[in-house]
Amino acid sequence: MKTKRFDAALILILLAAAFLNTYHIWQDDTANQYYLAAVKSMTQSFHNFFYASFDPSGFVTVDKPPVVLWIQTIFALIFGVHTWSVIIPQALAGVGSVFLLYRVIKPTFGIGAARISALVMALTPIAVAVSRTNNIDSMLVFTILLGSACLFRAVKQGKLVWLLTAFALIGLAFNMKMMQAFMVLPAFVLFYLVAYRVSLKKKIGSLLLSLVLLTGLSLSWAIAVDSASSSSRPYVGSSQTNSVLELAFGYNGTERLLGQTTGLAKGDMNAAGGGKMQNQDNMQAPNGNGSSFSQNGNQSFGNHSHAPQPSNGQTGALNGGGGTPPTGGNGPGNGGPGGGGGKSVNMFGTGDPGPLRLFQSALSGQISWMLPFSLIGLLGAIVSWYRDRRGHAAEMKETLFWAAWLVPVAGFFSIAGFFHQYYLIMLAPPIAALSGIGW
Repeated sequence: MKTKRFDAALILILLAAAFLNTYHIWQDDTANQYYLAAVKSMTQSFHNFFYASFDPSGFVTVDKPPVVLWIQTIFALIFGVHTWSVIIPQALAGVGSVFLLYRVIKPTFGIGAARISALVMALTPIAVAVSRTNNIDSMLVFTILLGSACLFRAVKQGKLVWLLTAFALIGLAFNMKMMQAFMVLPAFVLFYLVAYRVSLKKKIGSLLLSLVLLTGLSLSWAIAVDSASSSSRPYVGSSQTNSVLELAFGYNGTERLLGQTTGLAKGDMNAAGGGKMQNQDNMQAPNGNGSSFSQNGNQSFGNHSHAPQPSNGQTGALNGGGGTPPTGGNGPGNGGPGGGGGKSVNMFGTGDPGPLRLFQSALSGQISWMLPFSLIGLLGAIVSWYRDRRGHAAEMKETLFWAAWLVPVAGFFSIAGFFHQYYLIMLAPPIAALSGIGW
């Protein structure tokens, strides 16, 4: 009997995702000029490439690790530095995420659930919006979903190599956007402990080995940069101490939750960087067309407001309203270098913290349109498992994985004080998966 090789519905969903993710990406206002300038600089020397230098002279890095920017730079070297050339990797990653979700859901829950999950992922507003920019998050989600697929295969086949690959991909994702990648670690560890069919001793040993690999890969670039002489490398942008580790666990870590920023911004670099930088607001950086743009407003270094203004003029899905946080003086908190005052930053139009924050108007249109249905699907799965525990054991374990992804991430965004709307793409895979499972 011949097996069906292609699912026509999946092909249509992937084509729809490709169309949505590439629509008007050649327009200049779809690119994040902050990252575009970095890519331009990174094409000019290996030194700038390795350190993800924002400027051609290698004065300062961007406020993120370099892996996604490396990929964008490779595309720019092949096709030239254009808006579309640096967006294409994210657009492809968005399509890849739709396909991966389909492949992960189908074996256990069937083709219908897989199609629904893929469709919801392809049509989630914030997922489409982010995939049409050169922001990092679309590639981050693709990498995490690839790790999820490897984790599921490890559980089904009982092979350590797939487990190590899964955790290694999370380590790689850390070098894309630091602590945001670790949001899924509870789901990975819980699913492994519940579903991996080996002895407890072997299970603990395999988990420890995986976590060691994860830690080593996560910190590899940070340690390499921090170990280099500060005089031979750029200053670590948005850090207080010229340290990637401090940037990862401070500015891109705890400060996101607490709503505080102590990272360097604007005029602080001259004081903290040994005179290497002058006032960043007056700095001219190249864009993809060989001209320049002034480092102000949405392109300021340390305020994390680099994303472009949405074309529809609404409160920004990609920049939280388009405003820069109220820093004043020389930087966050007006406390001199690093803004020692540690003031809370602008909410970027992300609503008021609380249990229903994702349903407030500031965020609900970006990610929450299918959240009620996915929660109903989760409830239905729990009821089915309770009625027939043996018959639904495999389904329940995988449903638990998506719930363990959804709940902590949704909880973080419900109380966090420092994030953009486009970070919410992290919720798209579990919402889409639970929507398909619920269906």
